[in-house]
Amino acid sequence: MKILTTEEKKILLELLIDDTPFTKIREELGVNKNYNIKNLCEYLGGKYLRAYKLHINNYKSNSNGIVTNALTKTDFLNGLNLMFNKIKEETISNNLLEAKDSGSDPKEEIIILSLPKVLPARLQGENYQIKQTSIKLVDNVWQEFQQFAKTNKTYSTIEYLSLAILEFLEKYNG
Repeated sequence: MKILTTEEKKILLELLIDDTPFTKIREELGVNKNYNIKNLCEYLGGKYLRAYKLHINNYKSNSNGIVTNALTKTDFLNGLNLMFNKIKEETISNNLLEAKDSGSDPKEEIIILSLPKVLPARLQGENYQIKQTSIKLVDNVWQEFQQFAKTNKTYSTIEYLSLAILEFLEKYNG
């Protein structure tokens, strides 16, 4: 590992903060193209490691060496959620317009099923302990539930049943 002078450390920190590509950082420090900047920042610790992590989270190089903005997972999911909501709003407004044009009652035609994107905390982590039991159900309800679970693969059948019971309890138990 190359021992950096105080001036080189200052340059490294400035380049990381400015989100300079790693190839340029290596050139400025006078090290070969395979030199591991991450190990250097981990060795220096403190502000160098924080600057490195910030640099990695903000930007990444593509195969051409061009620096591009990289989305964080949270930003990506927020954008996806925004697009989904926009599509849902457009679908609802289109359905309302079609219902209005056909002269029927739009309330009768629109049924929106929204499943939670994440299971409630009561169904996650240490709370996710499966209890095997035997219950009796009305046949047509069970058949419909099985069909629903087959077509909606977001969660397992156990998770859907647990979610349904939990929502029932929250609605009618308090």
